[in-house]
Amino acid sequence: MKNYPKNSEPLHIQQLNKIIDFRKVNEAPVDAESQCETENDNIFRFQTLITLMLSSQTRDQMTTNALLSLQTLEGGLTPEVLAVQNKSKIKELIKGVSFTNTKAERIIEVAKICRDKYNNDIPDTYEKLLELPGVGPKMATLTMNIGWKNVVGIGVDTHIHRISNRIGWVKTKTPEETAKNLEKLFPKDLWETLDVTIVGFGQVFCSAKKPKCQDCPISDTCKFCSRRKKQNSDIEDI
Repeated sequence: MKNYPKNSEPLHIQQLNKIIDFRKVNEAPVDAESQCETENDNIFRFQTLITLMLSSQTRDQMTTNALLSLQTLEGGLTPEVLAVQNKSKIKELIKGVSFTNTKAERIIEVAKICRDKYNNDIPDTYEKLLELPGVGPKMATLTMNIGWKNVVGIGVDTHIHRISNRIGWVKTKTPEETAKNLEKLFPKDLWETLDVTIVGFGQVFCSAKKPKCQDCPISDTCKFCSRRKKQNSDIEDI
């Protein structure tokens, strides 16, 4: 990370640091101990990948419930076990996630590929992960970051995309654009921290419909907070 003289960091660095400090004493669901932790590294990686596949357009609690249900499979949630399951059983276990039918098909397919091609592990590169059915840029990035402890980018979800645009860090239309812009804006050694920090901030505080601007640690410099304050002030003056 670049070393800036005290109090002279760029605004976006100052803002991220304030949110990091704020999140240290304000927990969020993303901070909870991973439900896919295991003594076997390859199984941890596989379950991380499956969790991310289940999480697309699905609430956090529903994703956790689905993962816990899959872990009840006889033999556990491994490529070998999941690969031989029938789709109807998997659909029942992951009910509650979005696109249940498609996700059931894809995670079984991925399990077969991991079993047959990667010796019951997952691909070890971003490019190979993208070749798996149902795995997009965000999932591949986060799988590399979490599963392989190899930070290759910022995994932009709906929270990071929304908040980055709200604050004014980026002005983008898609998560893919947001990821590219954030990776240019922030030094690489902050990418992983930014992921966890901003996701949790979005889960609990800077939500889509009812952001808690009154609790925001950067309300004085956030463009969105400033607009809301002005709007409320104008209403009070009427």
